[in-house]
Amino acid sequence: MFPSECRAVVAGGGVRRVAVGVMVAVVAVLVAGCGGDDLVSPTPTLPAVTVTTTTQPVAVTSTTAPVDVTTAVTPVFTALASRDVAALEAVVAAGVVPGSPAGDYLAHRATAEAVLAAAGVERAAVNVVADPAGGVGFTLCVGVAECVVYDAIEVDAAARLVSFAVDQVPVSELVILAGPVVAVEGAQARVVSAAVSSSGEVSVVVEVIAGDEAVDVVGVSAVHRPRFDTSASAREVRAVWGDGVVDPGESLRALMVFAEGPLDGDVVLSVVFADGRDELLALPLLAP
Repeated sequence: MFPSECRAVVAGGGVRRVAVGVMVAVVAVLVAGCGGDDLVSPTPTLPAVTVTTTTQPVAVTSTTAPVDVTTAVTPVFTALASRDVAALEAVVAAGVVPGSPAGDYLAHRATAEAVLAAAGVERAAVNVVADPAGGVGFTLCVGVAECVVYDAIEVDAAARLVSFAVDQVPVSELVILAGPVVAVEGAQARVVSAAVSSSGEVSVVVEVIAGDEAVDVVGVSAVHRPRFDTSASAREVRAVWGDGVVDPGESLRALMVFAEGPLDGDVVLSVVFADGRDELLALPLLAP
């Protein structure tokens, strides 16, 4: 070694040991002396020291119970069977995801029931039965012959209803919401919502707003014109509730039911003004 050189030599390396998240290190270091040509006795090797720390593992227990889907959604289908507007709106607000297919469909049903109630129609509750086979689903029946099955139920992490099927058809294919506003001089109108029933009938809720003069909404002359089915003729209205005279600056909602058809095209509605002017409003049904 050169007289002016001092060198340190590491004789041992680090050893790591992991137990319950704690590192245990054992390091032995041998240090060599410095000097000229004279030999110097090496520094005595220090004994190895082992430090061990133990930590008891912490048990993590989940308190989240499995979601009982039937229990979670029973109030929704019970309210639907009751045909009670307030009950249906309450469970939709509390137990259905807003803007979901289930939410859109149930909003249409609530709006339609509100129009019927305003028109003085008394609607008896229908029977509701949970799936007797133990699955997740409900059957709503009018009497013993006319029944509709609601199944393929989906909920979110909070057990709120997201989707379901109506007689095996996904509800997303059965409902549309508001269409664009169509205006003529003195009035404007739009489709609020529309849906296809399990029997194929198309129910449509329309809203008409009068301008500076009264307008008479003539629902009995309304027709549904399919857009993509070119072979289909216009379907005349089968039933209508809520139509009539709208006072200046006021609005009304009417429910119209048409024969079996696609959920597209438009509804052509006649409105008559005080001076005898008759205008036709073509209200688009925007396909889902």
